[in-house]
Amino acid sequence: MKSLQIILVLGGLVLAVLLFRLPKTLVTDTRQLSESEQKATDENEHRHEESHSDDAFVQAHGSSVFSVDENKLASYKKQFESISDKKKRLIFADSIADLYKRAGNYDSVAYYMELKAGLQPDENNLLSAAEAYFEAFSASGGAKTKLNDKSRSFYQKAIDLSPGNLDAKAKMAMTYVATENPMQGIAILREVLAEDPRNETALYSLGILSIQSGQNEKAVERFKELIAINPAHANGRFYLGLAYMNLGKKKSAKDEFEKARQLDNDPGFQSVVDSYLKEIN
Repeated sequence: MKSLQIILVLGGLVLAVLLFRLPKTLVTDTRQLSESEQKATDENEHRHEESHSDDAFVQAHGSSVFSVDENKLASYKKQFESISDKKKRLIFADSIADLYKRAGNYDSVAYYMELKAGLQPDENNLLSAAEAYFEAFSASGGAKTKLNDKSRSFYQKAIDLSPGNLDAKAKMAMTYVATENPMQGIAILREVLAEDPRNETALYSLGILSIQSGQNEKAVERFKELIAINPAHANGRFYLGLAYMNLGKKKSAKDEFEKARQLDNDPGFQSVVDSYLKEIN
């Protein structure tokens, strides 16, 4: 998954949620979208937003790289709306969502993933819609709460089809963490671990939340469990290093940062790790 931003500081619950869903996103830019964009949740609002959100994203990030191929987009939309063959409509929904994803228009990505799930509501499509809506919520800095609600709804539908999907359950838990009742989400994460103590998604999520809440000793415990299960979990090692750093254990922090750097060659990730290594040297 491509990074949206580089996160340098853990600064609140929404950022913790963002870190959970965007594993290679490590934190810098928490700017909110405009008020007009924040209103876009239903179909009519979505259509209004499409005419503005791409330009807003480019202005916020200072790059025309994220522009949409308007001709291709218009062609795909016309064909999606005019054909009746379900298989072709699924293909066009994917193609439209891909164009919007390249442009950084995550609300629109989620909208077309929802349409795809409506056409064929199997587990994979429901999960794709859930993840797309949570990514859109995260990209809004937590401003568009209805996107979070939709994400939870699609996760629940996927879980109803496959009750044994503990990863989906753990991810759905994080949609509760971003509400006024975060303990419900934490309780679900603990339920997942009670059923599967080796569930990486739940361990990672609880570790992130422990750092966010200042419980660094607990974070160390969670991330050590995680990397014992998966030694190649680069983000787990990074956040273990961060927890050690917060505890003043510089040598342990440096060791984990260096191991994390070796496991992920993403330039953004390595840049963040290097910044922390310089800070503790």
